[in-house]
Amino acid sequence: MMHTPNNSRCGKDLAAPSSPDEFCNLTEQKAGLLGKYSEATHEINSALDEEDFSKVPVGIKKRREVIKRVNILDKKIEQAMFVLRMDCLSEKDQERVEESIKHIEEIVSLLIADEQKCLSRVRARYDAAKSGILDMQEKRKMSRGYRFNNGPRAARFVDSQVG
Repeated sequence: MMHTPNNSRCGKDLAAPSSPDEFCNLTEQKAGLLGKYSEATHEINSALDEEDFSKVPVGIKKRREVIKRVNILDKKIEQAMFVLRMDCLSEKDQERVEESIKHIEEIVSLLIADEQKCLSRVRARYDAAKSGILDMQEKRKMSRGYRFNNGPRAARFVDSQVG
């Protein structure tokens, strides 16, 4: 005997997607946007490889635009999850919805790995630049400390001549 949903508990809200097809369509759109986000992240990584830092802000801008669109879709998906009652769906529809959710989770886990790789590379580059700047500051201080004292300023080091 086929399971029929209990319509008294499975009310429909016309403002949000009410069918599994609409929900799966939203998750497919989100998967496509996450793919664009991944492409922008790869562009940033390749720019870091090539040390072409002019491309990095372009990649960051693309990612921000995608994030805005993903946030809008997330709100729609959240509404759809609230309206779609899993216990009111057929087994086939339940499987489709669960598969679409798992697909998004897999994509997000891959994005997290790419993001961590990108962040660690940027952090290493930042630390190297910061170290270079600190080294230059130390050299500058050392060169200024041992110059001839031609003014009314006091000597900076103990080994300067008193005269």
